[in-house]
Amino acid sequence: MSALVDMSRRRVAARTGLDAPVERNGQVCISETQRKVHMTAEALALLVAVPFTAYLALKPSDRLEPWERTGLGALALGTAVVDGALLYNYWRKRKDSR
Repeated sequence: MSALVDMSRRRVAARTGLDAPVERNGQVCISETQRKVHMTAEALALLVAVPFTAYLALKPSDRLEPWERTGLGALALGTAVVDGALLYNYWRKRKDSR
């Protein structure tokens, strides 16, 4: 990792009050607080962004072309699958660690 990237991470950590990520074996390890913030953002994506984009994709409208509706549907489906899998793994690991 370059010194410039490392210095940038330290500045962000100092500004936000969160721990700087640590790199181990090529993987970036984040603090539990950072993980909770990330999982909250993922849950919001599932609860807000997915229903909104699915609504736009499925709503009959003259304003959207068929390819735009298809793209919105694919975005909603992809977000639901990826974020759902990420949240499932997070909660499963959290449950197993107790």
